[in-house]
Amino acid sequence: MSPATFHQLLFKLTPRISKTDAQMRKAIDAETRLCVTLLHLATYALGRKTVADIIQDTCEAMWDVLAPIYLATPQCHDDWRKIAKT
Repeated sequence: MSPATFHQLLFKLTPRISKTDAQMRKAIDAETRLCVTLLHLATYALGRKTVADIIQDTCEAMWDVLAPIYLATPQCHDDWRKIAKT
């Protein structure tokens, strides 16, 4: 896609895809939203539901695999004391 075509598309879509800043975080601008969408469509050509399922499955796998390692529950009093000192 040429830069001119991108900017024409952005101009047409900005009113629909722009978001306002929230109290605690800055909104993602329309240009970034369009870039992410086009990159996704060009790279993966997957449907929204498929992508949502992949993301959910991957996040669950990350939690299942990494939480026991990095968020392990202390097993004895000494472990709890070490945590309390940090």
